[in-house]
Amino acid sequence: MQLVISYDMRAPSFGAHARELYAAALDQVAWADGLGFDIVGLGEHHGSPDGYNPSPLVLAAAMGARTKRILLRTSVALAPLYDPVKLVEDAAVTQLATGGRLLLGVGGGYRPAEFEMFGRRLEDRWRAIGEFIELARLAWRGEPFIWQGRRMHITPVPDPPPPILLGGGSPAAARRAAHIADGWFPPLDARLWKPYREECIKLGKPDPGAYPKQGPIFLWVSKEPAKDWERILPHALHQLRSYSDWTIEAYGRPTGPYAGGITADTVKQSGAYQVLTPEQTLAQGRLAVLGSSLRSLMAFMALKPPMPASIITASLPPESIISALPRRSRLKASIIALVLVAQALTTAKLGPRRLWRIEIWPAAMSSIIFGIKKGLKRGVPSPRAKSATSF
Repeated sequence: MQLVISYDMRAPSFGAHARELYAAALDQVAWADGLGFDIVGLGEHHGSPDGYNPSPLVLAAAMGARTKRILLRTSVALAPLYDPVKLVEDAAVTQLATGGRLLLGVGGGYRPAEFEMFGRRLEDRWRAIGEFIELARLAWRGEPFIWQGRRMHITPVPDPPPPILLGGGSPAAARRAAHIADGWFPPLDARLWKPYREECIKLGKPDPGAYPKQGPIFLWVSKEPAKDWERILPHALHQLRSYSDWTIEAYGRPTGPYAGGITADTVKQSGAYQVLTPEQTLAQGRLAVLGSSLRSLMAFMALKPPMPASIITASLPPESIISALPRRSRLKASIIALVLVAQALTTAKLGPRRLWRIEIWPAAMSSIIFGIKKGLKRGVPSPRAKSATSF
């Protein structure tokens, strides 16, 4: 079982300010590192009105400076939008600066507007991915080489080189990952795991095993679930509608979990978003320990009254949450089993029960990881920013 905290750093106008969110995220990840969380997932998108993080390696390096052991994963870096030499260099520096904790997830992207911003062609994205991985392998040997007719000696050399995980949303991408990457990072669709596993075995590589079971995408622990749904819904709907708009941009219509209309009722009924009491959450957690591998954990602790513990998009005020769990001992016992959250919106079943089928691993929601209420010695430090006025 893995506990993964995921951030996309969205800051819509009706929520908390980005300055507060970035400060809180650094405090939160240091707290999570001390509690034994496994991975931080950092997404990438460009030109988003809500400020979706465009620079996952920069944030990974900053988080690496505040942590000791947690792994830092780009989920995913949009490699076709970078100069490949510069991306190889930046990944190497991030790996060195974080003590070898970078997991370099890369994907092809899907939004035409992003490719237009960078003067790139969407049709060339998978060729660009292949070229980047080829270049990284050569560069990280630490020797001069010729690449596409150019003399290269790329330094510094990361030791060890970061693993390269390939994202994607098709069987072809899954098979490609088996050939050129160190791992497959698909949307949470079990159907895309089979071609990757089969291709690994065909190539004589180690069997990656069965597709790990997943929990819900989003969990809010609350003593008053009905009341707290009303606080959550504007933020959840903003995120879902944003992804829906991006699929319309890419495909001319909403696809995957964003097809068929997104309303408060469909979100509540989907099962992908859950608001549970502490007792309900603990019960689900026990099931997870017995049979699941968690791909993502998005938060729940607290700083002060009157709000319950939360996991939600980045627009929630960092200092406005309190824990729904009353004692440190209860938190410590349940933190591994408590939250059943998946890494991204890729398997949310909203409207028609269709799965995400798009050639990118979408960045995970900007979960806000909060400390436990006063008296918890290992709680997250209070955010440096003053209280947010919007929620």
